[in-house]
Amino acid sequence: LSYNTLYYWRIVAWDTHSATTSGPLWQFTTGSDPNHPPYAPHTPSPANGATNIPITADISWQGGDPDPGDTVTYDVYFGTTTNPPKVSDHQSALTFDPGTLAYNTWYYWRIIAWDNHGASTPGTLWQFKTQPDTHPPYQPSDPSPANGSSDIPVSTVLSWTGGDPDPGDYVTYDVYLG
Repeated sequence: LSYNTLYYWRIVAWDTHSATTSGPLWQFTTGSDPNHPPYAPHTPSPANGATNIPITADISWQGGDPDPGDTVTYDVYFGTTTNPPKVSDHQSALTFDPGTLAYNTWYYWRIIAWDNHGASTPGTLWQFKTQPDTHPPYQPSDPSPANGSSDIPVSTVLSWTGGDPDPGDYVTYDVYLG
């Protein structure tokens, strides 16, 4: 039978001598097409477990619903714990801008999809780590011999001042001489 449709029916009784008795005309209506919950949110960006993510990254996902005509909204849970707080309620967009993130930090997020009939499907917990807070090395300075000097012995050792503002960073140098 079809969903949400009015049907009429009757019964005709026959005996072995071909005598009949017709019953009354009855009617009934079938129920509505059952609602299916939305698809589980999937295909996260950044990918689950990704590292070195820019601190200005947005998050995004894919979703939808198997029932034609259903609208889907999403609750966004986002934070630095494995039980992140809800930060957006019933948004229709498949992206969320969490703002500027902290460097070198693990972020956890989950999406719950809701259809317009109140059915929901939670997504899995995803995570990513932002890029470390690094700065480029200092510009080499204080050359020896000094810039523009003359009468420098041919056995001179070249030296300069350098370094890096990030503790623990190891700096190497390419030297060009010609």
